[in-house]
Amino acid sequence: MKNKDTLLDVFGDADEKFIPALTSGKKKNSILKWAALGGVCAAVIIACTIAFPIINHKHQNTVIDSTGEQNINSSEADIALEQDDINIYYLDGTEIKSVSEFLPCAPKYIFESWKSYNHIGSEVQLINVKCSNNGTEGSDSSVAYYQAGDYFILNITVSANLRDYYDTVPEDKLLESLKLTMISYLNIDIDEYNLILE
Repeated sequence: MKNKDTLLDVFGDADEKFIPALTSGKKKNSILKWAALGGVCAAVIIACTIAFPIINHKHQNTVIDSTGEQNINSSEADIALEQDDINIYYLDGTEIKSVSEFLPCAPKYIFESWKSYNHIGSEVQLINVKCSNNGTEGSDSSVAYYQAGDYFILNITVSANLRDYYDTVPEDKLLESLKLTMISYLNIDIDEYNLILE
């Protein structure tokens, strides 16, 4: 039995002029091309679905809120962390030295690097960093605004077990190296610095 006869049986009284188009290879090739294109599109959609959560991975980040406070305990931001060369200050005997390290611009990474250079153990933790200023909030008709101030206060809270290291290194130099490290990455002039141990 020929393909033509089979198609005529299926379609009944189909017009003879349409039969060659149904039995030609051109139609089959066209269908295969569209099926391949559909498969590629499906693969791209699946790849994007899998990649999006990885690309959009949440990082803990320093967040500046509307009051101008910078707080590492704020909710995580859905942005990639900027990286830069950060000066890490450390003690070499009784002398404070610095080394530049390419790090994410977030207090927790900078503090971890500072600990490493100063041989501080993992039990010492950075609890909080707040940078506040004397800025003002206000509104003009329906527009709210915030004007940054000119007096900046940096408060750093570290676990109290940092005191355990005061016996092995000069306390004032160790704390000065921490202050220099945390202030230097902010790129602003700090007017007041407070270290809180808790």
